[in-house]
Amino acid sequence: MSKIAIDAVLLPPEEIMGLCIKLNIECNAAGKAKGQLGKKDFVPHLTLAIGAVQEKDLPAIFNILDKMAKNWMPLSLEIYQLKHYISKTDGEKSYSFKIKLTEKLQQLHEIVMKSLEPYFSDKLITVEMLYKDQGEIIEKVSPAVTEYKEKYSFSNFDPHITLLCHETKYDGLPMEFISSTLAVFHLGINGTCRKRLFSTELKQKNQTV
Repeated sequence: MSKIAIDAVLLPPEEIMGLCIKLNIECNAAGKAKGQLGKKDFVPHLTLAIGAVQEKDLPAIFNILDKMAKNWMPLSLEIYQLKHYISKTDGEKSYSFKIKLTEKLQQLHEIVMKSLEPYFSDKLITVEMLYKDQGEIIEKVSPAVTEYKEKYSFSNFDPHITLLCHETKYDGLPMEFISSTLAVFHLGINGTCRKRLFSTELKQKNQTV
């Protein structure tokens, strides 16, 4: 049975999406990027859950998330910091926008993780499970992907939007925004969101955010 690696995410609104792509394009032009972001491929995102699933289980997963979305209002979020870490994949700096962790964001992360865990069929995500363009070769899976559950989820949840930049700067922080789109992507190289498989809107009207 075919297995793929998926990333369940919150997508930023148009203005934040555009900012992330703009900074990334500038990094690419200066030769200081590890990939190119876009609105349809390599999409800027805030990861909620990562795992390997059977393709036959995707409709059930999408149904769970669609029902869940009906009970959630769009989330008020804040980018509070531009921060880098040293990538375990290539040893270079990797910049991201850090998102303030609110109680509601933590709750949504945990609910998504717990709801999808029964469908996570393999503890180990392999390169065969990742999205690849024709002719694309992926030699190894990023530790941020293989170690997500153990090191980056639940009490270790660290919400951020990766910019795929080795060097960048931005002086317009903090920045508040509303995130309303819950989506699932086929995961690609370095934890990127490649092919959108599903999306739905957070639409509950009277929950306190």
